[in-house]
Amino acid sequence: MRLVELATTAARDRSVLDCCCGDGIYLLPLLSVTSAVVGADSSAVALERAGRRCPEAKLVLADVDRELPLEDNSFDLVWCVDAIEHLVDTQTALSELRRVLRPGGELIVATPDHGLMRRFSLSLAGWNRHFDPFSPHLRFYTRGSLSQALQNCGFEPRVERHNGMLVARALRP
Repeated sequence: MRLVELATTAARDRSVLDCCCGDGIYLLPLLSVTSAVVGADSSAVALERAGRRCPEAKLVLADVDRELPLEDNSFDLVWCVDAIEHLVDTQTALSELRRVLRPGGELIVATPDHGLMRRFSLSLAGWNRHFDPFSPHLRFYTRGSLSQALQNCGFEPRVERHNGMLVARALRP
């Protein structure tokens, strides 16, 4: 399943936080199935672009590595795609996302898969090109490490592989 299809299926008639929404690429598909969408990002420039792309979206300047300016138990779904690998403080971020989710809510996280096959191909192709010290990617996840991080922060995750990505659907009990 493509990520856009997952977004629209998961978000239908739910309140949604698009965490680290960037320029708003997922805001339009999310708003096509629910009117209760908030986009949050730490970049004012990205939020400006998101606002041009999707003027009806509610946008919030927020750094997920710190306390989010959002109420507890505010959302049925948190959508966090292509973001967790860039975060400085994974534990704070996941704890904040859990805080803003309602009990029974769902967190969807997608990040590049650094499982065995990727590590094997990188060992042949060269580590330095992929693990560039100036890359914005700070963390690299395997299916096990992503699942463990989510469990440690109080989620019940199910992590699957899709086209070079790890996609976690994690419930807040």
